[in-house]
Amino acid sequence: LTNYDESLAEIMAFKKIGGGTIVDTTNFGLTRDPEALLRVSKASGLHVVMGAGWYQKALHPPDMTERTVEELTDIIVGDVTVGAQGTAIRSGIIGEVGINARPLVENELKSARASARAARLTGAPMSIHSFGTPEEMLQILDIVASEGVDLSRVVMSHTAARESAYVKQLIAR
Repeated sequence: LTNYDESLAEIMAFKKIGGGTIVDTTNFGLTRDPEALLRVSKASGLHVVMGAGWYQKALHPPDMTERTVEELTDIIVGDVTVGAQGTAIRSGIIGEVGINARPLVENELKSARASARAARLTGAPMSIHSFGTPEEMLQILDIVASEGVDLSRVVMSHTAARESAYVKQLIAR
């Protein structure tokens, strides 16, 4: 949403062909703008679902290493239940949770665990940015499941270009 008019034009084209909801997983560290998403929703008449949580390690805050899983969980829960960035506009999905490092790094594991805890506590679905190896992404699903999240409420993004055996493993989970 860095260009409101251009975004709104595209959104109206989406509405014209029958679209009813937009899920924007632009979360912490990216260009998320709750007020702009609200303006788009009001102007278009569409439902807009905003994301929460942290993206890839390159966009983590400088103090991410010092933050605990509990602190991260509380931030996400507040984003979903109270409002984002000092507004009353609440997130409706947790993600896109950035998993990109090869190998996985502690802060991504911490982010995934906090996101999963927040999903369990709030009932919000999750979206995971899955650019890790197949084994790493299954490890992330293990973490999410261990936190009590129903995996049928988890979206694994960017799987189309993967080997079919891997995609079948994800689907089976």
